[in-house]
Order: sequence, then structure tokens, then C-alpha cells
Amino acid sequence: MEIEFRYTQPRDVDTLYDFFEAYDAEPAESNNNFYFGWEIESIQKDAVEYYQNCWLGAFDGDKIIGICWIGEAEDEYDRNGDPAVIQSDVYVLPNRRGQGVGTELIKTALELAKEEYGGRDVHITLLDDDLVPFYERLHFVFETPGLGRLYYE
Repeated sequence: MEIEFRYTQPRDVDTLYDFFEAYDAEPAESNNNFYFGWEIESIQKDAVEYYQNCWLGAFDGDKIIGICWIGEAEDEYDRNGDPAVIQSDVYVLPNRRGQGVGTELIKTALELAKEEYGGRDVHITLLDDDLVPFYERLHFVFETPGLGRLYYE
């Protein structure tokens, strides 16, 4: 089945909840000790209604197998002084990792950012230095040496 990449919508609340539940059920070390712990009401309010057109989902049929967040920053600015675009929170179910889902999520997010926000910088903040080569392959450049904010050129 072909994977569809699109923004989550109100009709996706249940599948988002299932994704977060499956992600949280994995051993903490396989998820960088990250735990969502969201209740379905929070997903309805925060992940779907408030952040509509921010959560990008990778859908395999009617199931979400990966998500990432992309949106305009409120307190970060690009090199031109415009609000930066933030790409963050890329999560892929452990059993779907290594299949290109995360890479395609980021590529799709960058395409959408270009369409929606023009040529603004896309910033990310890395918390795991193991991800540096992954983002460098996608043409992100370190703003400062070492871990920290990257931007897409």
C-alpha cells in the first residue's frame, strides 16, 4: 500500500490516538525516552483543532505510522528577520523505522513550508546527536557547531 502524507484533520482524532498509544507502548529506550501520554480530549483540542495544518501525518491506509510538526515560530526569526518556520517532533512507529517514512515526512514538510511560507528558513532543534547525519543528508546546515539549531538551505 502506498503511504499518503497529509495534514491531520478532525476525522483523524481516533487514528492519532491509536498512534500515540502504540508509540507510548514501546520501550522508552526505543523512543528516546519520549512519552506522549495524551488523552483523546487533548488530541482533539491540541493536535487537531488548535494546530490544524501543523501536524503532518504519514498514513498507511487509515493508520498513522508517523507524524511531524511544522509551523510558524512565535519567537524565532530567520536570517531575513521574518518569523522562522519550525519543523519538529518527527515520530515514526518503531516497526516502520528504516523504511524512509521519516525522510519522506520531512521532505513533504519542507515542500509544504515552501508553499505556505515562501523562502523562509526552516529551523529545527536537535536533542539527539545521533540524528545529525540524518538531517545533514536532507541539506540542513548547523547554525552553530555541535548540537543545536539547524536550518534548511
